Amino acid sequence: MGFSPYLELIMMPTRIKVKFGLLFGLVALIAVSTPHLLHGHVIVPEEYAQSIVLFLNLAMAAVFYHLYKKDLEKIAREKEKTEEQLIDSYINT
Repeated sequence: MGFSPYLELIMMPTRIKVKFGLLFGLVALIAVSTPHLLHGHVIVPEEYAQSIVLFLNLAMAAVFYHLYKKDLEKIAREKEKTEEQLIDSYINT
């Protein structure tokens, strides 16, 4: 039986929280600052430039999400392996 998602988040290693917090923070910063940074500084019409940048931002967020999910799955596998070892140690004793 698994823990609640909130409890899983609390138990997650700090390095993963920090790493992905920074990455998703970067995505949010780009999304918020895009209209301000592009104003008057692009060759193509600003609407197209914003669409392109926001699409790239979404693609970057998707990549970060898959990396995050991969790390969480790795932790889950390690947790299951440790639990199996613990159960085996009780059974074999």
